[in-house]
Amino acid sequence: MLFEAFVVVFLGLSGIEAGPQRLEGKKNPNKRQDNNTIQQNVIKLLQNDSIIGLALISYNISDVPCKCLRSRLVQTIEGGAVRSWECYINGTSEYPSELLKRKTNVTTTVSLSTTHKYPLFNASNAEGELLKRWDENYDVIFATKSCFVLKFTGDNVSHPDHPTCIGLSIYKKPRHCVEFFVDNCQRATLVNYTQCDQFDEEMRQRNKKTGC
Repeated sequence: MLFEAFVVVFLGLSGIEAGPQRLEGKKNPNKRQDNNTIQQNVIKLLQNDSIIGLALISYNISDVPCKCLRSRLVQTIEGGAVRSWECYINGTSEYPSELLKRKTNVTTTVSLSTTHKYPLFNASNAEGELLKRWDENYDVIFATKSCFVLKFTGDNVSHPDHPTCIGLSIYKKPRHCVEFFVDNCQRATLVNYTQCDQFDEEMRQRNKKTGC
């Protein structure tokens, strides 16, 4: 099953105020990185205590139901880390307007491959619902110590130099991913951090009322 299915079901993106915001910006050539550098940067980020979140995503796959993906470190492992993956979703069919929070732990790793141009990113959850949606490896085409970009193979074949991408970064620090997207990926939309803060406050108030 393609990684896109995971994005549609679990990842999330909130609209920017009145609607999706497409990235325009100053061009940045971003020279091709060495694969060892990409791998080590991703490992350092995965093993970082900072919150990591979905930062931006190519506009053609941005219509997804789950909002404000964030990840917290659970434990470090060789080549990566076990991290929590959390996001907000709409409620049940009976109460569709109710905001719910989904959380699971995911093993995330990055490795070098002799058969791929770029390092490969993988995530798995042996006991949870995400396993079937993470059955492929995905190219990491750019990485700093604060963000990394995944390439979706098979998308936009007519524009191989500007693939469909997703960027994850230290929460609310997407600058390096934004700069890379401008020249190297399909046009993108940014996560609405203000809306995520509003969701957090709504959840805090609800938990306070229920004593959770």
